[in-house]
Amino acid sequence: DTVIESEGNTVGIFAAGRVVLSNLTIRTVGGEVSTSSNPVAINGGSVTVDTCDITSSQGPGVVAVGDVCHVSITRSKVHSCSQGGILFHGAKGELLRVDVFGNAASGVEIRDGSEVRIQQSNVFQNGAGGVMLWARGKCLNMTDCSACLNGDSNVLVDAGCADVRRCSLAGAKRAGIAVQGGTAVIKGCSMYSNKHDGILLQANGSSKVMHNSVHDNGHNGIFVGYDAIGQHVVEHNVAFCNQMSGIINGVKAKGNATLRNNTDEHNRGVFPTDSLKGGLPGRRHANRKVDMKEAMEIAKQKAREEFGNDAVEGPDLLNWAKRIQRLGGRDMSDFLSNMGIEGMTDAGASLGACSEYSCAGCGKSGGNVKLKACSRCKRVAYCSTGCQDSHWRTHKASCKRRADFPCFGDRAKDCLQECSGLGQRPAAEDVLKL
Repeated sequence: DTVIESEGNTVGIFAAGRVVLSNLTIRTVGGEVSTSSNPVAINGGSVTVDTCDITSSQGPGVVAVGDVCHVSITRSKVHSCSQGGILFHGAKGELLRVDVFGNAASGVEIRDGSEVRIQQSNVFQNGAGGVMLWARGKCLNMTDCSACLNGDSNVLVDAGCADVRRCSLAGAKRAGIAVQGGTAVIKGCSMYSNKHDGILLQANGSSKVMHNSVHDNGHNGIFVGYDAIGQHVVEHNVAFCNQMSGIINGVKAKGNATLRNNTDEHNRGVFPTDSLKGGLPGRRHANRKVDMKEAMEIAKQKAREEFGNDAVEGPDLLNWAKRIQRLGGRDMSDFLSNMGIEGMTDAGASLGACSEYSCAGCGKSGGNVKLKACSRCKRVAYCSTGCQDSHWRTHKASCKRRADFPCFGDRAKDCLQECSGLGQRPAAEDVLKL
């Protein structure tokens, strides 16, 4: 293997014409952050990058510019760049078995008429987003890939035409895939454990969403946004165990969105909280009726806590208030802080072989006290649901589900394999076969 290292604000390799880069470690170090300082800059011709390790402390890792430029990147890693990973500006390109991770901005950007095919690749832990088709980008074809744990959405479609199939999109800080411009076909994918929605369809984007599994997301499974004006067809999808709704159509002109033959079940229908990321539906309280005025005040209070003053209003706030009213009951004053509790399992099986445990709520211990462990973290035990409820405010910060997200300590691991165990549908025999 050969190491090519450039120092200061320079380009590591400038390629044009017919070029093959193979078995190289290419990096730029030192100098100021600049988009013109790249380990690999391609400005025309047919360039192949095979089995290379590319990183930069100054700018993007790989930049391909010009409509006469065709780039093929295979079995390579583009990582730890101070800006984006791979940028296409008007170029054509292919990515096969490429790992793009740990970059400060987006993993892959497709802009200005670029056409890119991505296959069997992993795009994860990038600061801004995973794969972005935007800024007049022309075409994205993405199959059998994994995009996980990216800073915004794992896949963003804001221009052009995207075809995303058989991909795993998990753990994003916003949505698994967001379509807000252009057109998109989303088929046979799995979206789960994203902080907001699994699939977000909004603004002037149009889409066909078919045969996807969408579960364990922090807000909705599939959300056709209130501002959506494009045409959407959502059919034969399975949405389950999402925090709010499985599939929700928020558009005013209902004819713009067609929802049919979808399976929507085991979704919680409650306001999203950071503490509740998966599992079976939470406990319902129905001991007393709550009027809409009280429910609206609770929804406003929670909205201020989550998003700041006056950040949420209109249909969103009304829908949350209706759900709070429907789920209202005992301890309503503490309802919003307690609804992340998932129940308890037997402490003897969960906390190990210690001869004596104590209740984290009241401190009781001994052979006559029957304790059960917290089913989320299995690190503390309680003698009753009352003690669990009263101790939740203290325990909430440290209560984390085991293996919430995969740890990519070994960058060579396949993200699809790492993420495959997150979230299981309760009734597996009813899963719609894709």
